[in-house]
Amino acid sequence: MYKYLKDLFIIFTTLFFTVIIGLYLSFFNFGEENIISIFILGVLIISTQINKYSLGVFSCIISVLTFNFFFTAPKYSFQTYDPKYIITFTVMLIISLIIITLMSKIKSHIKVIEKNSKQMKILLDLNEELQKNYTKDSIIKSSLNKISTIFNKNVYFEKYCPFIEENEIILRNFNYHIFSENIYIPITVKHKVQGILYLNISTFEESDFYLLISIVNQISIILEKLEAINEFRNAEFQIEEEKFKTNILRSISHDLRTPLTSISGSAHSLLTRTFSEKTTKDLILNIYEESNWLVELVENLLSLSKIQNTKFLIKQTELVEDIVEEAILHTNKEIKNYNLKINIEENLTVKCDGNLLIQVLINLLNNAIKYTLENTTLEVIAFKSNSDIIFQVKDNGIGISDRDKKNIFDSFYTKRKTSGDSRRGLGLGLFLCKSIIQSHNGNIIVMDNTPKGTIFQFTIPN
Repeated sequence: MYKYLKDLFIIFTTLFFTVIIGLYLSFFNFGEENIISIFILGVLIISTQINKYSLGVFSCIISVLTFNFFFTAPKYSFQTYDPKYIITFTVMLIISLIIITLMSKIKSHIKVIEKNSKQMKILLDLNEELQKNYTKDSIIKSSLNKISTIFNKNVYFEKYCPFIEENEIILRNFNYHIFSENIYIPITVKHKVQGILYLNISTFEESDFYLLISIVNQISIILEKLEAINEFRNAEFQIEEEKFKTNILRSISHDLRTPLTSISGSAHSLLTRTFSEKTTKDLILNIYEESNWLVELVENLLSLSKIQNTKFLIKQTELVEDIVEEAILHTNKEIKNYNLKINIEENLTVKCDGNLLIQVLINLLNNAIKYTLENTTLEVIAFKSNSDIIFQVKDNGIGISDRDKKNIFDSFYTKRKTSGDSRRGLGLGLFLCKSIIQSHNGNIIVMDNTPKGTIFQFTIPN
């Protein structure tokens, strides 16, 4: 009603000023053709301001009658004595109707363009918002919130339609279904139904209906893209896993040959020949060292297998002092030739898989032994910082170059002799340390010791 009264006000106000200008032109004898132009201009102005086409036609008729009343003889009446005015009125009416019709069509097109632009913006905003989500549940939740905001209605999502038996074939075979003023639209990904979205559409316009269908299609596209990304990542992970296993097998077959050959050769020599006491001791020592290296390798491989299956991690609250003592007990026996210092905060505990953390300390201590001269100092430190437990293993060895620090925790990194994990082994020791610490949501770093040597530091959130 308000819009209707507003349009009538515009019509009569415009006609009022049109008559005033027309009377002014008539007073100065500008001619009827100029007055007619003013009235046609008035109709054009009215057509740009009002919304209803019927009121536009009404304004055309009123304009012609007003011109007849004020500017044709006899003035101030709706009669006319000159037949030529009939043609004038007809032409004025036709021109006015053409103007009103054209402006009405232009407005309709503008409304359609504006609505399409608004819908396109809604779809683009939805697409941008959904791209920020990385799980199916978060995408659907964001979509429901967005649809609810757009249409100001409650939106629901179920696995199956309330009015259809749990039969996916039926659900797959309809694009939408309207039942009891609700619309039900299946969300599908690669022809598999993920669920049914539904809401009340009793007050929907046709454009709202098509916008909703477009939004649901957009959701399906995003979900398909997410599934494709997940499939690609899984395939990539499987390829990397196979590559990793292949590298391990290749390295094992290559690197086990040397110690096994050495052990076999030493044992065969001891069995078949008699040597001096010194030579015999050297051969036995060689067997011992090589077998210890094999034991260390097997322990690392078993630990690596365990952390790849995180469900086998057993995290319990452990006393740090017990973990360190157990690690030292299983470290290379040569540790007795070093000045070992233990500095642990009193009654310090950590929640972890104790066996794996022991393996980390064993690897770091054995690493320090390999690259540090005997009778020098090795130090194990543990303390609490905020809510984290920090471990440090320090040595006064040859140190690690800045170049190697970048790759030292990579698997199979054994290229440079300065690498802390580069003795003829597989390059798994420090990689295993990093993997174990990461499985505990911690981190491990390597730093230079002062004046020389290396510090390996790892942190376990407590």
